[in-house]
Amino acid sequence: MPDIHIALLSDLHLDVRRRVLQRSNSDAAACAASMAQLADEARETAASADLVVVPGDIDVGTAGLEWAAATFPRQPVLYIAGNHEFYRYEHGSLIGQLREAAAATDNVRFLEHDEIELTLKGRQVRVLGCTAWTDYQLYGAGVADEAMRRAEELMYDHKRITFGDSLFRPQDALQLHTRAAAWLQARLSARASGTTIVVTHHAPTPDSIEPRFRNDSLSPAFASDLSALMHRHAPPLWLHGHTHYNVDYAVGATRVVSHQWGYPNEDVARGARVIAV
Repeated sequence: MPDIHIALLSDLHLDVRRRVLQRSNSDAAACAASMAQLADEARETAASADLVVVPGDIDVGTAGLEWAAATFPRQPVLYIAGNHEFYRYEHGSLIGQLREAAAATDNVRFLEHDEIELTLKGRQVRVLGCTAWTDYQLYGAGVADEAMRRAEELMYDHKRITFGDSLFRPQDALQLHTRAAAWLQARLSARASGTTIVVTHHAPTPDSIEPRFRNDSLSPAFASDLSALMHRHAPPLWLHGHTHYNVDYAVGATRVVSHQWGYPNEDVARGARVIAV
């Protein structure tokens, strides 16, 4: 069977990059040129891919999805929302807006508890996608309450996102994670022909946390331990973002990969990473 090539990139934080450029350069044309150069770099490094996967935190609202549609016009793109897409938005409302924005493009599909089947190079590929959020139990159920308290105190998610008529709280993230984990379990249990790929924004195991943060009280807001799903169902590939730490490791038969740019002061990576499956 021929390899399928997947271009992966996430956590570009284009809104932050624009602000940094605007603060350092009052020339609007120069700022626009710098942003265009980033898009060109992403497009060029993804040029050989059969599919582009974007696991979120590209820009706020629908701007990141629209950027992906314009940047990769000749390739199918799968887009998952990160937490930052929801900043200044009501959670459920933005989900609807992202679906509408994707439907208005020729090449982007938005996935939130969605399954898509593709035929690439004559091979069947099934992709399961959702933000996933977190259960705050990275260090065990006994300290989850403290992890939620820390997240509510320190994470901008709980100051800049609304959920219904209220601010988005850790309890809401937990509810969304519980739903996502149950959905993934159900879909992974269903028979599927071809190769299954899982895409989440939040990280699926503790190994995706940068070592210096693995005992940090805020790390449970970035990852959960979904390795049981990998051991039980062995999807060949799981892609994610959110941690600003790039990984490529295996849990049983599942390869876990991320390729995140991070904030401008971090520059964890650039361009896209192309993965053969």
